[in-house]
Amino acid sequence: MQEIIRIKNLKKYFPIHRGVLKRVVGAIQAVDDVSFAIGKSQTFGLVGESGSGKSTVGRTILKLLEPTAGTILFKGQDISRWDKNATRKLRREMQIIFQDPNASLHPRMRIGSIIKRAMVVNRIHPGAGINDHVMELIRRVGLSEQHYNRYPHELSGGQQQRVGIARALAVNPSFVVLDEPTSALDVSVQAQILNLLKELQKDFNLTSLFISHDLSVIDHICDRIAVMYAGQIVEMADRDSLFNRPLHPYTRSLLSAIAEVGKDRADGRIILQGEIPSPENPPPGCRFHPRCFMRTEGCDHDPPPFRQVEDGHFVACHLI
Repeated sequence: MQEIIRIKNLKKYFPIHRGVLKRVVGAIQAVDDVSFAIGKSQTFGLVGESGSGKSTVGRTILKLLEPTAGTILFKGQDISRWDKNATRKLRREMQIIFQDPNASLHPRMRIGSIIKRAMVVNRIHPGAGINDHVMELIRRVGLSEQHYNRYPHELSGGQQQRVGIARALAVNPSFVVLDEPTSALDVSVQAQILNLLKELQKDFNLTSLFISHDLSVIDHICDRIAVMYAGQIVEMADRDSLFNRPLHPYTRSLLSAIAEVGKDRADGRIILQGEIPSPENPPPGCRFHPRCFMRTEGCDHDPPPFRQVEDGHFVACHLI
């Protein structure tokens, strides 16, 4: 399978400044040594608790944040150290759909103008047919022609997210980051948006990184999944392997939290104690060991290697 994205040993640290002179006294290790690849037309899921570094990975891949270390390959080209002018050329190829649709849309621009602007800036469909193309996109994402001249505040949350999707697709990207695109929506609307995204992925032959804290959402849309904890990937596998045979204790705890109809919520539930550690001062050894219900000798001082234990199934755990 042709690879669209490959990141190797990606790190993103944010310096901590203190004092009158704003001296650097430490760093927030938001992403620490993350590696994975996404094949053409594949939807890759990145899942974990809030604060695990998922969104930072997505924004660093898009060069919205500059990486501290590591390599970002896009279609075989190393874009890790590209300057702003070179990176600007990538905007037609790489797009993002944000978590909060209301905050991501210009409040003083009409819906048609928001979508049209993306094409004008990237010099796509600059001719007379641009309005027809915008209208076609509006219909394709499930809106009507009446929405063309409306403002974002006149739309519901689900309709606003459909506009965000149309804006991202307006430039014909080959890679899209979906940063928790349904978490701010009602449950019924979430299902509609997820089904729309699945249809568009097939119709536009999209490659995407889907970021979420909800494994049930990830299960619905992703082909391959990586589980993040405290800035690191602890397990990575295809969807069937991860859901049918989770290996890492953290993955098992996330799966146990999925609500199922007709199943006692307390039945088999793994309740973790404590909170995700601070990225400013992560614990030594396995970063999950302070909360792990299976920890053993060595977990508190020896970092587990991230290795392949089955075909395409990787895990970082001393017990595996």
